[in-house]
Amino acid sequence: HRTDNPRTVRPPSRRSAPKSLTVGGGGGLGVGGGLAPGLGPTAVARAWLDIGQVPVGIGLVGRVELPQPMVLTGRKRLESMGLSVSVEGCWLRLATFGDAVVDVCGLMEAGGLRTTTVGFRIPEPVTAQIMAAGAAIHGRARLWQGFGTFARLTVATPFLRAELVSEGRTLWSSPPVMASLVVGIEGASPP
Repeated sequence: HRTDNPRTVRPPSRRSAPKSLTVGGGGGLGVGGGLAPGLGPTAVARAWLDIGQVPVGIGLVGRVELPQPMVLTGRKRLESMGLSVSVEGCWLRLATFGDAVVDVCGLMEAGGLRTTTVGFRIPEPVTAQIMAAGAAIHGRARLWQGFGTFARLTVATPFLRAELVSEGRTLWSSPPVMASLVVGIEGASPP
């Protein structure tokens, strides 16, 4: 007669869903307007942190509207460059296509405008501040391991607008809408 030793059966443990934390950054070039007079080349650098399995993340974005001349009359012109930093929160995922995702981000942007007048009787270097609120549609696709490409469309409305005044005349003021379209390359840590 054989008697097996009794076994203690443990109930299956409940495991919580794994949480992920992804850190990444990237840069790109495109076209933009609103930080400085005219529509011109724009450079963007972005760092972000994605939290959990849901599409929630925060980001820090630096944007430069590269120097560009704006001809006024005759030999008079403006040479301007805009620079801004924005904090963004991404809370809504519009679409997922395999390794590509499209997110919506809200942002607050603060920037400055550096302008030099050329051809005026007294050259006037001018610095002005801009603050704006808006949104960005950010799409990204993974290509190889943690590296991929991105494209982002940003639209913002300034609530603190810059104004360039020379010799008692307004030469330029911030438009009601600032926008940029940029494509670039980014990399991220594994989740």
